Amino acid sequence: MSETLLHPLALDYVGFQITNKIVLGFGLDYRGYESNLKEICQLA
Repeated sequence: MSETLLHPLALDYVGFQITNKIVLGFGLDYRGYESNLKEICQLA
């Protein structure tokens, strides 16, 4: 099963939009790694 949203979600505020890819950094992590990066990066 995919980890993406299965139902529409109404948001009040959106800072920016990204593609449906795995992103890391600035508090976002992948299996507990790389959340300490100072920028947001896409996992290749």
